[in-house]
Amino acid sequence: ADDCDALESKLQAELHDLESENIHGIIETGERTKQISDQIEKAIEELGRLDMRLLEYSNELDMLKGEVGYIQKRHTSLQTHAKNQRSLIHQIESTLAPLAIPERDIHAMKNESLETPQGIARIEDAAQHVQLAMNHEAAKAENLSSVKEKVEQLRMVSDEFGHRLREFLSQRLLYQIEFSFQDNARYSSRGNVRLVHHQSLEELLCKYRGLLRWLRKAAPEVADGIEQTYATTVQKLFRKEIGELMETLRYHAKRYNPGDFTTYLFSAYVKEEGKVSSHSPTAPFAFQARPPPAFNTLEYKRMDAMAMGGKLASVPETLVQLDANSMGSDDAISPEACIDIALYMMTAAIVREQNFVSDIFSMMPSTSENMYSAWRERLTEIRPVDSNNDPGGHCATKIQNAIGLIMDVTDDQLKRLLDTCIKVDPTTIVAALAHIEKTLAKVSKSNLKFWISILNGLRQAMSEKFQKLVQEQSKAIEDFKQLGGKRKGGAVQFVRLYPNFVGRVEKFLLEAGVSQSGGETRELVHRCNNRFIKILFETLEAIGRESIGADKGGDDDDKKKMQTHLAMIESMHNLYNGLKSLKTSSLNSFTKQAKSLYLHHLKQFVRTLAKRHIGRLVDFFDGVDELVRRSSAEEVNYHLNFNRSAARKVVAMYPAKDVRKHIDSMHRRVEKSFSRGSELFQVVWKAVEDEMYHQQNRMQKLTTMCYGEEGVTLEFSDKDLAKFFAEVR
Repeated sequence: ADDCDALESKLQAELHDLESENIHGIIETGERTKQISDQIEKAIEELGRLDMRLLEYSNELDMLKGEVGYIQKRHTSLQTHAKNQRSLIHQIESTLAPLAIPERDIHAMKNESLETPQGIARIEDAAQHVQLAMNHEAAKAENLSSVKEKVEQLRMVSDEFGHRLREFLSQRLLYQIEFSFQDNARYSSRGNVRLVHHQSLEELLCKYRGLLRWLRKAAPEVADGIEQTYATTVQKLFRKEIGELMETLRYHAKRYNPGDFTTYLFSAYVKEEGKVSSHSPTAPFAFQARPPPAFNTLEYKRMDAMAMGGKLASVPETLVQLDANSMGSDDAISPEACIDIALYMMTAAIVREQNFVSDIFSMMPSTSENMYSAWRERLTEIRPVDSNNDPGGHCATKIQNAIGLIMDVTDDQLKRLLDTCIKVDPTTIVAALAHIEKTLAKVSKSNLKFWISILNGLRQAMSEKFQKLVQEQSKAIEDFKQLGGKRKGGAVQFVRLYPNFVGRVEKFLLEAGVSQSGGETRELVHRCNNRFIKILFETLEAIGRESIGADKGGDDDDKKKMQTHLAMIESMHNLYNGLKSLKTSSLNSFTKQAKSLYLHHLKQFVRTLAKRHIGRLVDFFDGVDELVRRSSAEEVNYHLNFNRSAARKVVAMYPAKDVRKHIDSMHRRVEKSFSRGSELFQVVWKAVEDEMYHQQNRMQKLTTMCYGEEGVTLEFSDKDLAKFFAEVR
């Protein structure tokens, strides 16, 4: 402890010495201290500046750290994005792979030959690839710009090829049309009526039917353009062919001689004032015209079976040809045959052309691939309306517009032909109506809207012409009242016209297959017959009344009455036989009426003829007969005018030899009115004989009944009459 204290004291003493020395040193070194102090202050200031710079560096480092962190995050995001992009690119490539078209296919569609079968087959393969690509599910994803761009490229390829095909076909069609124009053998000419189908054009387009079908789906607007080009090109050929056909038929129709109009048209007869031609038929109701020309059985097949059972059938594979061997030496064809030929030919041509256009251009949705394997066989089908596959009728309208453009001259040419035929024979209107109705019946359920529209228009026009004809004939019948009674035999000749007219009409209807009980044409004819026969009866009866009324009270009253009865007998006899021979059920009532009038006037004639020769005897016994009916036979002798003396006196006026002379006179009178060998002469004379027998039997019976006990008897018996009649026969 003492050592420690001693050490402490020693140390403190040394410390004190040191401090004293230090203070002394410090005082001695003040200048240096100040310098050091200044330097320290400068160092402190420098350290402050360093501190500020370090702070700035620290801030910059903090900023760099944040940026490095952002860069690290961005890098991670970019890596993810790059991965996604690679995945998307792979997916897009797999999506676009089905839409990729080899360069060789594009080259084929642009440059491959369209003339060789190999080139066409190569193009069809390429087009098939394009079609498969455009129909692929991937092509429907058009919200993707890459897909949209690829699809647009495919469409551009299709459009370019379509325009190329259109230009090529236009040139080929024009060439083929020009070649056909120069082939005069295909056109109708005098003695050679024909309308052949366009086999060369069909075969030309048939080679490209696969491409056309593909184009309809790939580029419908371009396909429409090709169809339009075809229509406008073929239109020129059809105009020439149809024009030549109708011109030829008009020529042959004009060469036909229908006979004298005055033998079957009332208007012509009245215009000629009843002067009928010398070749007026003796049996007017048995009208005979040249039969329609025979057709080549290998080429002409009538369509009468087309609508059997309501089913549609086909038209001939080869269209109609009528050569000169089927015509007469005068090149004449009857107007009704010309109309039948024209309608038949046009039906066959329109059916074939419409089917060809519809099939080759795939204008109907129902057109299937297998149809093309048998396209030729299907061209002649009369097809029904396909409302299931074309509910709106847009495709059908499109087809009809095309056919309307191709065959635009059909309506005008048929109207010109009908006008020509009607000028040759006005009654041909009925044949036109009948054949139009027949044709309509065969196509009414078909898709031939263009042809049906034309036929309906023609039927309307012919109906109006028929009504006009009926009005003209009706007016002529009424006008005959002023003519018929002024000319001897005028009424007889005039009545003969009606069976002739009806005979021609019925012949037309029969040839066209119109039944007795159906059809608009039959109904028109029924109304016409009803109108004609009614006016005819009224006119004839009026003529008879006027003739009797005008001569009443004259000295020759009986003679005028007999002339009127004779005219009516001959008129009604001809009318009755004519109507009966037609075997038309609609005329049965008028046939009975004609027979009734015929029998009535025959009875009146023979009675008037008998009274003209044995009139006093007939009148006397008419009075006796009246008295017997009112009272009795015993009362007759009590009447001054009918007693025994009066009876003896009247009977004595007609001895047998005078009766013989009267019979001779009556025979001459009937023979003068009717040809001795004619049927009507035999009928009338038989009626005269029957009347004389009737009068003799009646008078003999009344004589026996009223004057038997007085010895009064006729001077001639029925045996005497039989002898007299036998002598004059």
